[in-house]
Amino acid sequence: MSYARYVAAFLLFALSAGLTRADGLLCQLPKDGAWATYDFDSNTKGPGGRNMNIKGALRIASVGQTTEQEQPCRWIEVQLDSVVTVGEHKTEQSEIYKLLIPEKFLAKGETPLEHVLRAWIRHGQGKPKKLDKPNDIDSSPLPIILSAPWKDVKQLESAEIESKRGKRACKGVEGTLEIKSSRHGVVKGKFKSRLHADSPFGVAISHWTLQPPENAPVKTGDMEWDIKLVDFGADAKSKMPDAK
Repeated sequence: MSYARYVAAFLLFALSAGLTRADGLLCQLPKDGAWATYDFDSNTKGPGGRNMNIKGALRIASVGQTTEQEQPCRWIEVQLDSVVTVGEHKTEQSEIYKLLIPEKFLAKGETPLEHVLRAWIRHGQGKPKKLDKPNDIDSSPLPIILSAPWKDVKQLESAEIESKRGKRACKGVEGTLEIKSSRHGVVKGKFKSRLHADSPFGVAISHWTLQPPENAPVKTGDMEWDIKLVDFGADAKSKMPDAK
């Protein structure tokens, strides 16, 4: 893997760090059809002091309900579109993940990726393929997006932020997260987020700091991320309708 492609891949899985008490971007389960889009922006320093930046959009949506193994389940879809800039080199990335998970595990304190019934991935405009290990950080960002419970959780005082519906007072939370990588050590993160009921999945705005994996082949500085809810709705349709 080239230097630029490695950085792009690492930044892609890093951008989606958990944003709530313990449950990544999905800290509450809305009605089926709900979707939310976040803008994100990150900067860090790479080898030789070269600037590295990533900007893009992250979309999470509930795109179907069904019953399997005598329990209600949801299809959750996550889309990541980004442009990674390393010096003067730019790389575009686009991925969609689709997972079938029992609803009871899409709640605070749960570990949804340990209970995935089926999972799919699509790179760019390619065809959907089965994702065999959705809980493996070396193959997807899902262990951070749908994370296990945070540690060292603290509640923050309410603060006012701008939103799609004007200014809103949002409660805050902060904590830490460690994701093990079988190839590169541990990704450590510190997170601060603002939550509001208007956000379909709970998160309104967040800032976090991520340390690169301990044994990463390309060394970078800590990565500072800003993520903000920019749009949401209730009419989501799957972008991989044949992936079931």
